[in-house]
Amino acid sequence: MSRLPLSSTWRANFRPHFEGIRYRWGDLVLNLVVGKRYTLTMEYDESYLTEDPESPISLHCRPGPLASGIEFSPPEQQLVDLAWDPHHFSSVTWTISTEQAHPGPFHLYFSMPGYHGMPDSPSISGQIESVVVDSLTCDRPVTYTGYEVKAQALVLTSPSGQPVSGVALSCTYAERPLPYAITDEKGIASFTFAVTEIGEHDLVVTSLTASPDSKTQKIVVQALQPARVYGVSAYPLTLRIGESSSITATVRNVLTLQPSEGRKVHWKADDQEFDMSYTNSSGKAETNWVATRSGAVKIWAYVYNQNNTEVGSVELNVL
Repeated sequence: MSRLPLSSTWRANFRPHFEGIRYRWGDLVLNLVVGKRYTLTMEYDESYLTEDPESPISLHCRPGPLASGIEFSPPEQQLVDLAWDPHHFSSVTWTISTEQAHPGPFHLYFSMPGYHGMPDSPSISGQIESVVVDSLTCDRPVTYTGYEVKAQALVLTSPSGQPVSGVALSCTYAERPLPYAITDEKGIASFTFAVTEIGEHDLVVTSLTASPDSKTQKIVVQALQPARVYGVSAYPLTLRIGESSSITATVRNVLTLQPSEGRKVHWKADDQEFDMSYTNSSGKAETNWVATRSGAVKIWAYVYNQNNTEVGSVELNVL
């Protein structure tokens, strides 16, 4: 073996890579999230230690008082030969799993027990962060029987507050299971479901991790009261091909004549449906229609009640 100072062996012969990115020993910090898998690679290409029978190395993990359950493949403390790879950079890779881990600090180091007098490698510090459901929102917290609700959950790391992708969420509504939702690269999981029962119900999402977190959103479902389209207006009424007209329908409760909030209005140009929108607190639903052909075009607004359909219309002239 070389007579280089043993204290410099690790820095001189091994180059750490985390998730495919090369780091200096002093710059590498393992910021992990529960429920994930990562790769840690030690590259030793052109090292004099390659194929040396005294040079197998092993990985060691020392979790802090809170972190536990980290798993490694190859397992922790298992000796791994420094084999020569004739086709690629010679290296050895460990998979780090936090799927059953708990949040907290830890540190890793490597040893070469077969080489007498070889000190342990420099320590690599790390932190396992928890996954929290930061928020749960929906577009219709007050809605009607038979309507769909679109919901979004935002999942972040704690305490750093970074979005987490690929987290599976268990979702229930009114204590009934919904399909699982998976967070995207922005940490957002989106899902849609229909409501059928009148009353106040809980929408609950829970992260499927070793330390589950959940959020609850109340949803109030009301009976669908009879409503009527009391007028449809448009501006401009005359337009050219390629231009748009802003169209508004006013919807009121048939019995009280009060504005009907949150009602669906389906829009058709002649006999072709092109949009659906909801009424606001003033009972007004809006849409935009872009002219694609010349002539007279009638825009229809449909409101579906439990036992009948109400319709209003306005005519546009396309030059």
